Amino acid sequence: PDGCDCDCHGDAEFEDEQLEFEGSAAELRQAAFDNWMAAKKRSGGFSGGPAARAAAEAAAAEEEKRRKLEEGRAAYASWLQEKQKTGAGKKKTTDKNKQEEQRQQKMPADSEAAIANWRQRKDAELAERQRAERQRRAEERRAKEAKDEERRATAASAAAAWAKRKETSAKERRSAPSTSTTDDQQRQEEEKRAKSDMAFQKWKIKKSQQKQQLAAGEEDDESKKKKTAVWRPNATSRRK
Repeated sequence: PDGCDCDCHGDAEFEDEQLEFEGSAAELRQAAFDNWMAAKKRSGGFSGGPAARAAAEAAAAEEEKRRKLEEGRAAYASWLQEKQKTGAGKKKTTDKNKQEEQRQQKMPADSEAAIANWRQRKDAELAERQRAERQRRAEERRAKEAKDEERRATAASAAAAWAKRKETSAKERRSAPSTSTTDDQQRQEEEKRAKSDMAFQKWKIKKSQQKQQLAAGEEDDESKKKKTAVWRPNATSRRK
């Protein structure tokens, strides 16, 4: 109506122009179809056989479908125009504008919430990775401790077996003292003979060195005497 401040005038005019254009197009199509049907009838195109009758029926069905579609469009256009006149269109536009304004106002808050959610998710993922890493290290430590315990048990068992063998060997030696004593005495006598032989060889070498030194000393004394002797005339030289 005149005097309202809504946008329904422009929408109504646009709808009227659209309907007028569609109506003109429909009239042109209908006129073309009517001319085609008249030409077919004049030429006797529908008088020949089942194929011609089937084509005519298909064309008639298509035309009926098109007509119903045009009627539906016209009914929708009329309904839309009526809604715009009653103010429903204005209310819809206002609601849409409010929704857009609310969306724009909500965008920063949504962005902050999205960032907070992203950080929370990343922190949770990091905590999960750290927990898995701690669990893996604990399992590795337990496995290493189990291996060390097994190794220590094996070493203790080997040491116990060695000690048992040593004890058995000692008992066997004590059970046969005569043989053991004879062997020890023989070994001690051999060591004594070896030491005695070594001492005798050292004594012989020392004596030989002393003899050589004495001989060298006597030779030195003789040479010194010869060098220090003073010539004196003997009786024969005095007689001469």
